[in-house]
Amino acid sequence: MGSMGEPRVITVQNRGRVNLGKLATHDRYFARLESDGTIVLEPAVLIPLSQKLMLDERDDSPTALADGHESPATLDGREGHGPDDAPAV
Repeated sequence: MGSMGEPRVITVQNRGRVNLGKLATHDRYFARLESDGTIVLEPAVLIPLSQKLMLDERDDSPTALADGHESPATLDGREGHGPDDAPAV
C-alpha cells in the first residue's frame, strides 16, 4: 500500500488539511502546486545549516567539480529542486 497502488480519494478537511494515512512513507515532504492544480509531494530531509554550508563548499571546490560532482540543484536533472529552493527553516 502506498507507492504505485491504485488511486485513492483524499478529502480536504475544512481547514485545508488532508490525511495521507498509509500513503505517507516519510516524515517530511516538500510540497508544490502545479499550474493545473496538481499538488506534488517530494520526500524531504532537513539538515543543519552548518552541514549545508560545508556540503556547498565541497560541491563548489575545483576538486569536486573535477571529480564530476554537480551542484545539488542539478543532481536529479531538474531545475529548481536543490536545497536553495527549499523553504527557509
